[in-house]
Amino acid sequence: MMAPLGAATRSSPLRQLGAALAPALSVALLTLGCRGGAEVEPEVVVAAPDGGPAPAPAEAVERDVEKSMSKPARGSGDPRHPAVDPATRRGVVAHVVLGSLARTVERARQQLVPGSMSWAVSDELLRTLIRAQFSKARARGGLTPSDIMVERLDLIAPIGCGLLDPAELPAAGACVFGYEGGASQLIRDIAALGSRVTVVEGAAADGHFASFTIDGEHTFFLDAPAPERGSTAPRGELRARVVASTHSAAYRRLTPFLRALTRDPPGLRDFEYGLYPGAYTERALSFLDARLGELAAGSRDAPAVAAALVDAARSDFGSLHWLGEQLDPGAMETTLAAVRGLSRDQAEQLARLTRELRALLSGRERVVFGVNLEGAGLVFASAHERRASAAPEPASPRAVDKAQLEAAPAASFWAGARAGPVEPARARVLVTLLALAYQSRTGQPRANLAPALEWLGAHLEQPTTWSLVHPESGPGALILRRAGAPASREEWRRWSEGFTAERVLGAEGAQHLRWRFIRGVDGGSLDRWVLRLEPAADELPGGPLPDGLRAWWIAQLGRELYIDRLARADETLWVIGPRPSPSALAAATDADADARLIDPGVPVMLARHRSTTRAFGFNIAATISWLDELSPARGWGALGGKLGGELSDVYRVDAWTARGGVSELVLSQRLLDQARASYGALAQLGGG
Repeated sequence: MMAPLGAATRSSPLRQLGAALAPALSVALLTLGCRGGAEVEPEVVVAAPDGGPAPAPAEAVERDVEKSMSKPARGSGDPRHPAVDPATRRGVVAHVVLGSLARTVERARQQLVPGSMSWAVSDELLRTLIRAQFSKARARGGLTPSDIMVERLDLIAPIGCGLLDPAELPAAGACVFGYEGGASQLIRDIAALGSRVTVVEGAAADGHFASFTIDGEHTFFLDAPAPERGSTAPRGELRARVVASTHSAAYRRLTPFLRALTRDPPGLRDFEYGLYPGAYTERALSFLDARLGELAAGSRDAPAVAAALVDAARSDFGSLHWLGEQLDPGAMETTLAAVRGLSRDQAEQLARLTRELRALLSGRERVVFGVNLEGAGLVFASAHERRASAAPEPASPRAVDKAQLEAAPAASFWAGARAGPVEPARARVLVTLLALAYQSRTGQPRANLAPALEWLGAHLEQPTTWSLVHPESGPGALILRRAGAPASREEWRRWSEGFTAERVLGAEGAQHLRWRFIRGVDGGSLDRWVLRLEPAADELPGGPLPDGLRAWWIAQLGRELYIDRLARADETLWVIGPRPSPSALAAATDADADARLIDPGVPVMLARHRSTTRAFGFNIAATISWLDELSPARGWGALGGKLGGELSDVYRVDAWTARGGVSELVLSQRLLDQARASYGALAQLGGG
């Protein structure tokens, strides 16, 4: 909930700006993060006249939406959200863009909302919600926009915001948006808010179109960007573009970036949040690594390190420090309290993680997170672009072989495949996080888990497929198929037999969980681990599993977990489940059975990108059936047969590109349509 604007002075300047302009803009402006204090000497910028590219007329919105929905759900292999030219985005550390609130509402009406309710989803509903939000702030004495300002906010044109690196210009951010009547009308509407707002126009406003303050503090600047070269939009266009900035030099620096960012993009982006972390994270993580290293070496104590972090957060990284305080005022103090309590050993561990994060993040030129409605359904996307100066990454792995996923047993309701190695920097971060979590949870040295982590690293390098199957009555089983020549069976056995509960979990942890290794089950080529939750420890606190998870596992699945390993000439098979599953093992080893069924969702997943390196899908109908068998009292069966039915109901795909990589989580339009049709049943189930 937004705090009353004007109720505080220096505590929330961007919230004040957001309320004075428009609610949608205020959401985007939370990314700008300005702070109080002296400003860099302003540069005089000659304001351009009102005007800008003509927006799409309202009657074109539905046509654009239908066109976007009719496109096949096939990607190009490149990140779906286009990048801004590196020269134009130089110095930018973050951006937000809303492609078109009107188009987003229209797509939601057509693709998400049940037909019986679609009449209620409109631009007017969005404006009503905006007014309702600000009426609560007004009742608490805040300064909020008038109803006419909400009405004049252009919901068709894109809204984009950018933040500059605070090392270059402290508190420098800007947003571009559309406003009916342009900057001139917006200034008149702001001035009409009352005596708490002071507006300065023209040359007296540091060379900007205008500047204004709220309660005598926090100067903001307004400008009207000129139309792009070649634009046919007239001056004074009804829905003109306005740039609001928090620093006198931000308009000149960020206008070309914001213009490029908010061009009507392919795919009609609904929401996108971008970071440009390379140089910024290199500086921040290098500083953190150095301070943690001093603590680990004993040259500074923990309170001194915490004080140094505070000083740096307020000076070099002031914008992000301010933003963090606005979003969660207690987060900084919680972090500092944790730092003050660090031991030298813990500081060394965190320094190692910091260095690995630095290797991962400083190699990123651009990281983007987005949400979009399109022909494929509801898509949550992320993408990264490598820095030109970063160390070269390994060659892109080959695309997932269609046959890998088609070989999943017919009874699979979760299935996926990965074609090649995980990026080394990402794998190191994952392994380090697992080691730290293990040490924190069990109190045992990380070295005890080293063999398992080495195995994990090797596992991540091999093409792998996985399936969760339900071939028989019972809780099912997870099947892993790892391509490539397996490790020596004898070497595996020696490692397994030395990997004891006492060594890994310690004496206390071994009271809760024990395991044994069985060579050659039934005298054959199958080796087995059996893990068991010990009944004698049911009333004891602690243990490697949280108490709630332990109780659920025992109640639903029993006390044991079986891990069967079968090595063949060119692959290693794993079958993992709460009881031995001969049929799951048979399904895993009989990939060429004549009766095999190829799930129709497999080609949908693999068609999303030209070079899919990982794909993972869920059959929702089969998952519901499985959950209903595990927990009949939950009533999952009431949904059976109404939602889903293919592995592409909900799926994730990753792909490598020439510039980096992209990952997408897709809720298929087929599933969304089924959910809309079943809305009545879902509502009845929720009420019951």
